[in-house]
Amino acid sequence: MQHYDNMRSTQDKSCSFPCSCCWLFADFGFNVGLGLFGVLFQTISRRKGEIGLRRALGATKQAIQLHFMSETIMIASFGVVLGLFFAIQIPLLQVFDLESDIYGWAMLLGNLINLVVHIALCRYPSRLAAGIYPATVLHEE
Repeated sequence: MQHYDNMRSTQDKSCSFPCSCCWLFADFGFNVGLGLFGVLFQTISRRKGEIGLRRALGATKQAIQLHFMSETIMIASFGVVLGLFFAIQIPLLQVFDLESDIYGWAMLLGNLINLVVHIALCRYPSRLAAGIYPATVLHEE
């Protein structure tokens, strides 16, 4: 028979740790998303000529937006896979006394939040890239 305070302490640990892991993954993903946001802005400003040429050859706004969004999602996915490789080591090495399911759910929720944040952050620069007109690019160069 366990004392109520011990049972409560154990229950608090098993509930707070997955939430902390989820927020840690999401926070890290948000910081990476902001970095990708800045990199995407820089990429678009350097590749205005290419974007203008694609528009002049008949590419639609949606195609250009999809191109830049897919580039950003691919970079983010590579980072997520690399991060998951290291995150999976924690339950395999049994660093903490928790079930593996808790880690799995925390990683799943954290990465789902990361994906939503990355998509949200890359939409605006992608829309700006899609709005570039070929005549504007030729005028600037």
